Amino acid sequence: MHSFLSIDVGGTAIKYALLNNAGQITKKDKVPTPTSSLTEFMKSLYAIIDQYQAQISGLIRKSRWSFLAIRCRF
Repeated sequence: MHSFLSIDVGGTAIKYALLNNAGQITKKDKVPTPTSSLTEFMKSLYAIIDQYQAQISGLIRKSRWSFLAIRCRF
């Protein structure tokens, strides 16, 4: 079964969720959006992605700014 990691970057929080093939959320969480530096911001994104590193099998990007999904295997 494939799942997707969705990441929503906002001004106060980075929200993320795992979705199954049917588009249902199977897990979700959020962390504060770092605003002190680009380095801290990127560390937060990498930390989210690293949680699912063993399950990531590919990357789908619809456009540079509007859509990014990381396919995971369970």
